[in-house]
Amino acid sequence: MNMGTRQRRTVVPFTCLGMTGFAIFLPLLVIAISSLDFANAAPTVLRIRSIDGVLRVQLPNDDPNSTLSSILISAGIDLDDDHLKCQVGLPGRSAGGDNASNTLDVSPSGADRERTAAELGLKHGSMITILPPPTAKNDAEDSKSENDAEKNSDRFDPYPDLAKS
Repeated sequence: MNMGTRQRRTVVPFTCLGMTGFAIFLPLLVIAISSLDFANAAPTVLRIRSIDGVLRVQLPNDDPNSTLSSILISAGIDLDDDHLKCQVGLPGRSAGGDNASNTLDVSPSGADRERTAAELGLKHGSMITILPPPTAKNDAEDSKSENDAEKNSDRFDPYPDLAKS
């Protein structure tokens, strides 16, 4: 017997099952993996930015078909305001460059109340910014600022014209 010329056997996985055993084993493995319970996955958390600060809210029922109004109600936002508008993401930053197109009207007569999280592209960690209501300027304040400008124009200018050019 020659001990130095021993051949190694290569072991192929599942060779003991044979081809028919492997054909049975593979579908069972797929069924076992697909039946795993993924319900315990982390919930989708959205951030709602308002005047009061940033709130973290779970997507209602972790359903991507939850409407924008149900998300804001779960955050405690009052939807009865006639001027309530929001924006997905931070204010002033839009993906397309047009801020008006990113502003969503969620007032009682607004068309965007029933848009779903999937339509808006909301994912885990997405931010919804509640825009502050428009402020009305008083005519008295406008005329006061004009009078202040006129008063300041009569004041001594410490910088000569040469320094300004």
